[in-house]
Amino acid sequence: LHAVNGDHYVGSFLKGLYHGYGSLVRSGEVNYVGGFEAGLYSGEGILEESGGRRYVGSFVAGEPHGSGQQADPNGVVYSGAWRQGLRHGMGSIDFGDGTSYVGEFRDGLAYDGRYDWGDGRITRSYQQQDGQWRDRSE
Repeated sequence: LHAVNGDHYVGSFLKGLYHGYGSLVRSGEVNYVGGFEAGLYSGEGILEESGGRRYVGSFVAGEPHGSGQQADPNGVVYSGAWRQGLRHGMGSIDFGDGTSYVGEFRDGLAYDGRYDWGDGRITRSYQQQDGQWRDRSE
């Protein structure tokens, strides 16, 4: 067990940094179990934030990168590809209210895909820079 600056870490070290498999509780706000490299989240892991957001998947250089699933406390679940901490590539969002989106993401926003409105309507949709959803003309 290693405690510094309110962090509690159980795991291996390399050159004084978290490295290999470990468990980290950071100031009671973040819980992480998984791989570390040079002190950063790396490889497969589970990250839980105090607000209730949970990410399970791959990390590179401390950020979600590769394949993973993020669940928010409001019931929204994203499953798919990540790049440098942002949704990027193919993925899906289940909004938890009967609506969903499946398609491509670029730099954190839905780029082109199918939005199922839960009432029989399906539109080809994307997100603007401000996060607002819009329909593409066919």
